[in-house]
Amino acid sequence: MKYLRMMLCFASVYLFAFGQVGCGFPTKTELQGEPEKKEKNVFLPKCIAPKINRSNNAPFYKWGVYQIDEEVKSVSPRYPRCPSIQLPQADENKLTDKTKERYRLDALFLSTRYMHESKDFSIQVPACLTQLFYRALIHIYNSQGICRDVVVNRYKIHIYAAGTALGIKLSLDSDLPWVRNLKEGQQRTGNQELDRIMDKYQMTIAHFYKSSSSLSSTIVLKLPYGLNNRNLGKKLEPISGVKNVGTVGVVGDGDRVDVKIKKEGVIVEFSKGYGDCPMGCTQRYRVRFRVNLKGSVDVLGNSGIEPHDWHKSQNQSSHLP
Repeated sequence: MKYLRMMLCFASVYLFAFGQVGCGFPTKTELQGEPEKKEKNVFLPKCIAPKINRSNNAPFYKWGVYQIDEEVKSVSPRYPRCPSIQLPQADENKLTDKTKERYRLDALFLSTRYMHESKDFSIQVPACLTQLFYRALIHIYNSQGICRDVVVNRYKIHIYAAGTALGIKLSLDSDLPWVRNLKEGQQRTGNQELDRIMDKYQMTIAHFYKSSSSLSSTIVLKLPYGLNNRNLGKKLEPISGVKNVGTVGVVGDGDRVDVKIKKEGVIVEFSKGYGDCPMGCTQRYRVRFRVNLKGSVDVLGNSGIEPHDWHKSQNQSSHLP
């Protein structure tokens, strides 16, 4: 039974986005709130906006995530660390602490992805990035209109894998003495170099799985907010006994948030994933906004079919002779 519980906890590193035991990481419920209750025969207002011409299954980068106009790039002496544009501070008075935390995680995830695309290998995430993306998200939250309500209230869209930005996964050589001596719950590994880096960046051990065979043992490190887990992971690769370093994975697919930085502001696209999401969501409904330099928000368009309309059509087709 004890071994089974250890296996379940290890699996939760990959399944925490499904709301299972989280081993210290945010669960999907914590990130997105309680699932929306389904009600029959309820009229749901439509987000009326121009249609976006975009392939349903196009991945993040195919849309041009983190693309920056040449005009923005040319006037930013610190590019790519800090885009030349910034947005005014957004009013947070209407947000609960949990809601702020969800958007902060979204902003961190977007920032680390931006740094990766920009080939910025810094460990500290520039505050200008998280601030830019966080303010864009909060300005949309504070805006009004049916399209905003669809994203914020009806589907509560956040980045499905946002919590993975707070973790690093290490595969260790089980034959080494310091690995054999590791136990669940301890915060020191016994490897001086690894412990030194953990102390420097205030990392903690969220989970340890000890292999019962010759396979690698695994530890998952939890990072404080504001660090780039991909770049920090590279500092751990040369440590003796570390066989592989990677980010914490999640199973399947889910909701997404994509961004573009333009000279006139930040374009944000919210994507509700549904259908067969464990295999990679087969259906998507998207709403795209532009947050202008003064903080105003415009609805640019939408695409796809809303989940309740799609399910209704599937139910009707299943009853056809």
